[in-house]
Amino acid sequence: MIVTVSLIAVAMLPMSGAAAVPNSQKWALLVGISDYSDVCGYGDLSWCHKDAADMYNLLTSNGWAPSHIKVLVNSSATAANIIAGIAWLKSVSAKGLALFYYSGHGSFYADKWSVPNKDEPADQCLVPYDGDTSAYKNLLFDDSLKEYFSGFKAAQTVIMLDCCYAGGIIDECGSSGVLIMAACRSNEMSYEGGNKGINLPIQNGVYTLIVLQAISGAGDANGDGVVSLDEAAQYAEVQTKALCQSMHPVTYDGIAGETYL
Repeated sequence: MIVTVSLIAVAMLPMSGAAAVPNSQKWALLVGISDYSDVCGYGDLSWCHKDAADMYNLLTSNGWAPSHIKVLVNSSATAANIIAGIAWLKSVSAKGLALFYYSGHGSFYADKWSVPNKDEPADQCLVPYDGDTSAYKNLLFDDSLKEYFSGFKAAQTVIMLDCCYAGGIIDECGSSGVLIMAACRSNEMSYEGGNKGINLPIQNGVYTLIVLQAISGAGDANGDGVVSLDEAAQYAEVQTKALCQSMHPVTYDGIAGETYL
């Protein structure tokens, strides 16, 4: 399910020393869930599957090997498959980059319903295709995600989250060597275009659309012909709020220097 996205046409020119990680050492797990199982309880979304497809198109158009990218959309994005995909990313070498991208439902629950370690009053989570929000089953809570992402050998780990309450994942998953780009704060909703989101004629999540545009050239703040994720995050923080005033993207940068996809 690969859909071509229309982005701002700005040439991505290679620069000496810009891409710290060669494309041959970049790997990604892309998750997008629009059509949820009946047990979810939150209803379906509109464009999350397309978010993942558009991210795939962006990566491959910039030289990523298709064999280095796993895409899980809708019914394939079960909790077990997402966990297995994260484990697959652990094989990325110490000179490589591992990208985890998620677009779908996010939620939060009192600590006692998630991982009852009393580290905070509420724990945020990602909701897989088979996540049961009433029985608290198959939900990927922040404390569990911290464990899943531990032990990565990759020099750079990038986590992009376009879901409600995404910023709450940072407390657990932020660490040295990790860059997290979250669509909103821990107490905010994340919106998409269309009748189920905000009243905008866009066919993406708001944050994902802006990030795609940024990486495609709109975020080139210093005019050097290449867009780092640091630049993309700064661009997205401004432009996301311009489209949806109730969303405030949050970025955690534990990677020294610039990071490039």
